[in-house]
Amino acid sequence: MPRDGSPSITRYRARFFHDWSSGWLWADNGETRRVFGPTIDHHQLRLPPPLVEELDRLGSWHDRSLNTSNPDYPSPFRQQECDAFNQAVAAAFAQLSVELGDSWDLVDETRQLAEDRDLDRYMRDPRTFRR
Repeated sequence: MPRDGSPSITRYRARFFHDWSSGWLWADNGETRRVFGPTIDHHQLRLPPPLVEELDRLGSWHDRSLNTSNPDYPSPFRQQECDAFNQAVAAAFAQLSVELGDSWDLVDETRQLAEDRDLDRYMRDPRTFRR
């Protein structure tokens, strides 16, 4: 307990970003890793079901941005889809921050998606495309 007699608040710290098929939250200090492990399953955090569903939806959406034919080649996302995804992730992060409250520090490390400058060239002939 702090010297003023108020109860201490455990401070968990997590980095927020999506890694391919791996989730959104990554422990960023020893106490958080001790309690949750290196990756934090948002299904275990007593979040409102709509937010859990949104994080799941965003994870699946993010994974579709990978060119599964060749991950080094352009993402299939046009800028309009990138913008919609980026806005949805920002809204989910804001809601998650509120829901987790004062016992959590979240660091937003999301990478903004943007249309690949080579997408049109790739789409014209994916078989012969080379960077």
